[in-house]
Amino acid sequence: TGSRFFLYIHYVSRHLNCFVMAREKQKTMIRIDYQVLREGKSHDGHVDIRLVKKARRFFGRAAREEILRILDPLLRIQAGEIAERQVTPQSLHEVGRQAVLEAIKLYRIGQKESFREFAMIYTRQAMVLARNKMSVPDPHAPRPELTPRQF
Repeated sequence: TGSRFFLYIHYVSRHLNCFVMAREKQKTMIRIDYQVLREGKSHDGHVDIRLVKKARRFFGRAAREEILRILDPLLRIQAGEIAERQVTPQSLHEVGRQAVLEAIKLYRIGQKESFREFAMIYTRQAMVLARNKMSVPDPHAPRPELTPRQF
């Protein structure tokens, strides 16, 4: 009936692995590397404004991928926090990656907050909306037939 949430820490590699098990065959996992997050460069997540300008261009695919690489550790943590055992963190991570690409288009060069702040706020909103949409059942969906034992 309900899905179970498993959390374990593999000490040797210092990874936090989260996954929701609906069935044994379905295993969605998101890997969070806390060792990398402790390093200053990854933890800072600073995105140079010149990189954002390059990412906005028509041929800015490499710059967009670099921004996603820089923000990926922060996106993974945010996805794990927002999932709250209601949805898979991996699905929210994918929503967050798409939101970063959208934030590149919406960010105004010269605004008071940095791109990192702007993008993380934007991705948080997108992830929360996606979580709420995924966790609320569709009222128009057909209801499963109840067997006498489920009463």
